[in-house]
Amino acid sequence: MAVFALIHAAAVDSWYWHPLTAELQDRGQDVVAVDLPVDDDAAGLSEYAATVVEAVGTRRDVVVVGHSFGGFTAPLVAQLVSAGLLIMLQAQIPAPGEAPWPLTAWPAVRTRVLLSRGDRFLPLEFMRRVTRDRLHLEPDVMPGDHCPMLGHPTEVADRLVAYHRSLGTTAPGARTPN
Repeated sequence: MAVFALIHAAAVDSWYWHPLTAELQDRGQDVVAVDLPVDDDAAGLSEYAATVVEAVGTRRDVVVVGHSFGGFTAPLVAQLVSAGLLIMLQAQIPAPGEAPWPLTAWPAVRTRVLLSRGDRFLPLEFMRRVTRDRLHLEPDVMPGDHCPMLGHPTEVADRLVAYHRSLGTTAPGARTPN
């Protein structure tokens, strides 16, 4: 059983994860979906990461999932909890050294990118290009819009669990980015 640490986007809360949480729990997985301190203007990425790390606690076999702006926090959390897998779900992908992202390199954690075909906020072809340029990975694509965890929670859960199960393999797109 894995622990899926779900990191939400800006201007929302952990409620957005509830359909996916139910799907993951139905598959016997543990889920941590916390509310980030997005209403606190003084809070930044380190406070967001600390909130998730505290919620994860001493759990092991952690899979970190970041959505949208949560993509800035997810790699920080993955590094801090020594995650086995980082999944960027229709997430923004920061470049090392870019403001406001503090890391100078992508964390040494296996990374997968799952994109939605119908997202008009972060369009598919733009996100494919960003994924290839910044992570040197080929993203996976599924139906949906900017919030696939709401419209397609069963498919997202199936893919997340399959990504976790494939950790021992060398499937395309399931490697540590260069």
